Amino acid sequence: DAEIRRLDSEFFARLRRTLVATGLDANTIVVVSADHGEELLDRGLGGHISTYQEARLYDEVVRIPLLIRWPGHLSAGRVIDEPVQCIDIMPTLLELVDAPAPPGMQGQSLLSLIEGGEWTTKPLFFASSYGGYTADADEYRRRTHAVRTARWKLIDNAWEGSRELYDLAADPLERVDAANRYPQVADSLQALLNEWVLYAAPRMSADTAAAPPPLAKAWDQPLEIHYPQAGDTLHWQGAEHAIKLKWTGPSRAEYAIEYDVGIGTYHLAGEITAPSSAPVYGPFQANFWNSLVLYNPWKFRVSLRDRTETKSEWVEFNLAATGDVKPEFSWRLWLLQAPAVLGAVVDHVYKLGMGLGRGMGDLYLMAISIGAADLITYALLLALACALSKPFRRRLGPVRSQAWGLAVGYIAFVYCTIPLLPEVWAALVGYTDGSIRYLGIALVALAGCGFAVSVWRRGRWWPLVALAGIAPVYGYLLHVYARFPAERLHLVEYGLMGYVLMRALRLDLRRAWAYLASFVLAVLIGIGDECIQWALPQRFFEVKDIELNALSAALGLLLTRVVGGAEDGDDSV
Repeated sequence: DAEIRRLDSEFFARLRRTLVATGLDANTIVVVSADHGEELLDRGLGGHISTYQEARLYDEVVRIPLLIRWPGHLSAGRVIDEPVQCIDIMPTLLELVDAPAPPGMQGQSLLSLIEGGEWTTKPLFFASSYGGYTADADEYRRRTHAVRTARWKLIDNAWEGSRELYDLAADPLERVDAANRYPQVADSLQALLNEWVLYAAPRMSADTAAAPPPLAKAWDQPLEIHYPQAGDTLHWQGAEHAIKLKWTGPSRAEYAIEYDVGIGTYHLAGEITAPSSAPVYGPFQANFWNSLVLYNPWKFRVSLRDRTETKSEWVEFNLAATGDVKPEFSWRLWLLQAPAVLGAVVDHVYKLGMGLGRGMGDLYLMAISIGAADLITYALLLALACALSKPFRRRLGPVRSQAWGLAVGYIAFVYCTIPLLPEVWAALVGYTDGSIRYLGIALVALAGCGFAVSVWRRGRWWPLVALAGIAPVYGYLLHVYARFPAERLHLVEYGLMGYVLMRALRLDLRRAWAYLASFVLAVLIGIGDECIQWALPQRFFEVKDIELNALSAALGLLLTRVVGGAEDGDDSV
């Protein structure tokens, strides 16, 4: 409320006074809108993290204001409840000033709606991707789409195979998923959304006429591919459905399509031709479509034949397997993909190792570049800290001093590195060619294997059974909570946090109380972690991350109990 009042008094009031003073008020159209809404812990998020990371399309994010002011031309004080989209602003302004709309422009003029004329309600479409404007190629592929009508809203998380349907009339806060209760409505909206995703059909006025395409010989600029877009995932739409590509350029001309698809055994590169700027491929039977999935990712660019100056940028997309693959075909598909998957794993391991090695090299160079004066200062500070802590260490004893020193030092390390993580992560992304996103998974897998070997050597069977039960829980966390690469490190970071705290507390508390206190402290430290991130620019407070930290600490303590019990010869869980 305070921000809105400040915007009214310090911006819009001053703007209006300036327009009046300069005589421009009657001849100036003022439009007020926004790029997104605000999340006030509606779903555990604060700010507008959905536009930066989570890619959610609930109404608190997609509903924004739209105010249009033009004294003497538009009626003042009129409120219109009809939902529209930002792409409708440009054609509205063009009609207000009697300027022609360019061909192919999306959106429709709102002037008829504003003046109380005839208006046909149309569905609204939305799209977002994980990572927002900072998304890497992997995050950008995680598209979320939505369609909204007067009553219903369908959110399609196509990349993870789920969808949500909300009855906005009965459930305006979008709390209860109604997809199972109204499957026909969900399917109908899904078909509408699929059509929009596939073709991105411009929603223009019916009388808008397309300008004639220029002659091929007069076209001397790079082409632009309109469909598919980079990062798209195309889904099988049925045996009668075809894929319609689209790029700029003359509608009838000879185009060269360069392609580079697949990896490893399934890598192919070459060139084919197309007779128009909107070629159609298909239809595809389900089995044939799934065979094409083997060649992900698909990458292509186009140009006019023998006109290298017209080459477009490369566009990379993927094909998603159908949901009705025959069992025998799915096994065959898996076996065919296995060599490529293994090759990709080896490639990522190599890049990860080399990139981390380069990062360690940078750390070494940074360390040896510290000047002598700084080294002396650090040494004096360390000596002073040791001197000041000596009475406490003497009172605690060597064992407790070591345990609590490790715990406090680890907490300080976690907190102090929070501001540095984006910069370090960005450097490692470059060093590893993006493979750093698998570091958390690799660490969890290596730790699990190490625990299993350690327990197996001691000949205890129940810890192995317990580890086998814990593994799926880690997998669930990776899938549901740790959708972003950096979050996967929390599984290791706060699992270790639980262990170092328990190791210190166990010296003075009974086992049950030590585990409970360790868990509570780890959760509080995790809350502090999120508060620090909230205070940093482009960082956010997420309840989900607090939950992730708490679950990770709990699993870390459970692993400590399982492995520690095995080491101590204790068969009780």
